[in-house]
Amino acid sequence: SPPATFFRRLWRPRNPPAPTVTPVPSDSDSEFLYPLKIVGAGHYLPKHVVSNADIDRRGGFKEGTTDRGRSGVRERRRAAPGEQASDMAAAASRQALESAGLRADQLDCIIGASGSAEQAIPDGAVLLQQKLGAQGCAAFSVHATCLSFFSALEVAGALIKSGTHQRILISSSEIASRNVDAFDSHTAGLFGDAAAAVVVARAAPGERCGIKRALFRTYSDGADLAVCRAGGT
Repeated sequence: SPPATFFRRLWRPRNPPAPTVTPVPSDSDSEFLYPLKIVGAGHYLPKHVVSNADIDRRGGFKEGTTDRGRSGVRERRRAAPGEQASDMAAAASRQALESAGLRADQLDCIIGASGSAEQAIPDGAVLLQQKLGAQGCAAFSVHATCLSFFSALEVAGALIKSGTHQRILISSSEIASRNVDAFDSHTAGLFGDAAAAVVVARAAPGERCGIKRALFRTYSDGADLAVCRAGGT
């Protein structure tokens, strides 16, 4: 709602603890906490482009309202009516696999990292695996709303470092436009639809590539400022 939008801009965590950083183990032969590298990347953009003027006309806003917003967005993409998030994820993932020089059946793991789920069950990573033809590899999602990709990257780093997996696909695919209130000038222009994917693998010994440090903090006293209660129990 609009009030929540305003409060979100003003809200700050109450009495946040002093930040700490996950240390690099003392027996590490590298300066990196997680020795991984991105070996392939891909993306997908729906064809339909929606401009700020389109948003103003649809919402009945005064001309230039969306341009004056704080998002900095000039235009965004919209998924076609029959297009699903897993379709977009598959397109981005195929491009990432081609970039990495890998086949889908060479993946050890698929991690979905999207803030807007296509459905509750089965998981979006399972739908992606099905469309890629990567049967048998691990497939699950890491959901941390807007930070999902970064959280998934840290998880992938830990899995690769442990030796559990060697080649991991991370995909973020969002269709937010179908749940945005077109008549709320504060949010109508914020979100677009798109997908991106990367393939990550273990960095070779001596290769200066990886995640040096990781720090995530959650302040749940602001949890009521952005709420979607549908889809659960």
